Amino acid sequence: MNKLTKQLLSLGLSVVTVAGMVSPVLANDGVNVLKAQNSSTHTTKEGTKTIKLHVFKDGKEEPNPIDVEVPANADFFEVMNIIANNYVPAGYGIDGKGGASGLYNTPEDENVWYMHLVNKNAPQVQLKDYKVEYVLKGSDEVVGNFLIKLSDYLDADKVSKDVEFGISTEYKLAYENEKPLIEKDGNGGYRVYVVKKSTDVLENHHLKVVYQYETREPQNFELKLNETEDAFGYIEDNYVPTGYKSFTLGYDFDKNGEKQWTLQVYKPKTVSYKVYINDATDGVIHTAEVPAYGTKKDVQDWLLSENGYVFYTFDDLIEESSDTYVMYLHSSDALVAKPEKYPTDTTDLLKNSLALEANKDLKAKYDEAVSNGATPTLVPVMKREGAVSDTDNNCLNKFAKENGYGAGNVFAIDVALVSDGETLGYLTQLSEPLTFKVEIPKELKKANRKFYVLRLHDGKVTALDLAEDGTFTTDQFSSYMLAYKDVVVTKPSTGTTTTKPATQTKKDPAAKKDPKKNKTVNTGVQTAGTFFTGLMAVSVAGFGVVEVLKRRNK
Repeated sequence: MNKLTKQLLSLGLSVVTVAGMVSPVLANDGVNVLKAQNSSTHTTKEGTKTIKLHVFKDGKEEPNPIDVEVPANADFFEVMNIIANNYVPAGYGIDGKGGASGLYNTPEDENVWYMHLVNKNAPQVQLKDYKVEYVLKGSDEVVGNFLIKLSDYLDADKVSKDVEFGISTEYKLAYENEKPLIEKDGNGGYRVYVVKKSTDVLENHHLKVVYQYETREPQNFELKLNETEDAFGYIEDNYVPTGYKSFTLGYDFDKNGEKQWTLQVYKPKTVSYKVYINDATDGVIHTAEVPAYGTKKDVQDWLLSENGYVFYTFDDLIEESSDTYVMYLHSSDALVAKPEKYPTDTTDLLKNSLALEANKDLKAKYDEAVSNGATPTLVPVMKREGAVSDTDNNCLNKFAKENGYGAGNVFAIDVALVSDGETLGYLTQLSEPLTFKVEIPKELKKANRKFYVLRLHDGKVTALDLAEDGTFTTDQFSSYMLAYKDVVVTKPSTGTTTTKPATQTKKDPAAKKDPKKNKTVNTGVQTAGTFFTGLMAVSVAGFGVVEVLKRRNK
């Protein structure tokens, strides 16, 4: 699924993706296709117009609406794309839950728009199931049932898009005074009135074909289709030109209740690209399909959608030729990592750890999950410095300063108790230590420097030795800091060289570690970035995935 389609679906719009449909029926004329750019550049031959955008953040309306300049002939999807790409502030995403759309205009005035934003770091809205009953208009005959997921029991006029997808193909929404007949049933559900489609009724459809990533004029078509006919399939089969693929296909209703379709198509090409993750010394080569007329940023978005790279943080894309690229990434905010020497069977480790006084509150949850037939497991999770509280951060920095350590970035390690995908809680201590690995950033490495990990647990800071291979062991899980001390080099009169730490004696010599190819976790870059990894296997957890997806859609 491409980026724009993800965006449209998140808004609850009537959109489907189409792949591989070709038909030699279109001429070569077109339109300015709108992409993510400053709105002041959105101009066409027909001029521009200004729409009024009302913004709501976490349910509260901002005091001043925004004037947004758009092409005078822009349709619903083009305006939506301009707003979504240019007017969503950092840290927020368009609310696609609980209604037809978090971005829409009003039936009374198409130039007045509303955008509902939610804080991406806020707890996720829990969706509930609401029953929909489809009733044949003019009778009490129930012709179908459907469940929709909403954040709340919304007013009937806000769920027309949601309930429409549950209607059987032989029926359609019933309208009265140009409004769909939908009502709350009084029992926490909805009653939706429908009418039977007729093969004798022809419907008017208005179609605009837009060449995505190109500055070609759109092509407009007027269609008359039997209302029982699959309009999506008909358009897919007959209006995607030879050599092109569908980007998105969706519709909105005009003031007469007729469907206004927008089909966006693009010309594909195949490129080769090599991907370097973290400090890998050699990359992995892939091939992918990208838009032939896309910008470098467009190509970047398409390549990131391949091979699970959406879960990594983008660093750079180098264009070596028109069909050859090199991409640099680093690991996402949170990963599940199996540490070195992680036991194949963690049953005993888990039971013994739950017997510890530190984890007594989790024992009841574990027992309840087991009694319900579940098998709870341990999941070690490394998190970047944003997971460390200011209090812990200040405490670690204070300890480092008072004890002669240079301070790197802070991070956290949690050990989650997970049952059937649900986190029951976190163990703060294990009965046996686990071994983790920290990858030291290049800018901190130097000769005669010894590295440590400072651990803050229950108010006490402990300096843990960092082995020559970058590993350290711990059985307590709280806040950590990468730290270091420079070693003083002395030359005795005998001519031999010995080393000694500046403030404490350690047997391990200063170590310089080569970059590794393992997937790692970026712990932030306030001063110097620190990366962490497990040595056996790393897979993306649910943490941070929504944030990455949304960030790419901005």
